[in-house]
Amino acid sequence: MGTGAGGNFGNTNGSKATKHGSERLKERGFSGNDISNTKSTSNVKTQSDGAKVYIKEISPGKYNVIVEGDKGIITALKNISKKSLDRLTKNYNWR
Repeated sequence: MGTGAGGNFGNTNGSKATKHGSERLKERGFSGNDISNTKSTSNVKTQSDGAKVYIKEISPGKYNVIVEGDKGIITALKNISKKSLDRLTKNYNWR
C-alpha cells in the first residue's frame, strides 16, 4: 500500500487511487482488468465537483462504476443494478 492521497495503492493496474479509493477497489473485488475495462467505456459522466464517472455495463442490467478525481480513483462500485445506477446518477447529478 502507498501513502498519502494520489498514490498507487495495491493492484490498480497503473491507475492512481486515493486511500479511500484503494480500500473500495479491494473490498469490492476489482481486479486490474476490471479497472481497465471499466475505464475504457465510452459511457463517461461528470460529477458536479468535476470528477469523472466511468460506467460499464458488465452484463444485462449490471454495472461497474469508477469515480475518479484529480488525485485518482475516489470510489468504485461493482455489479450494481440499473435501479441503483439511476439513483446514484440522480443523487450525484452525473451528467
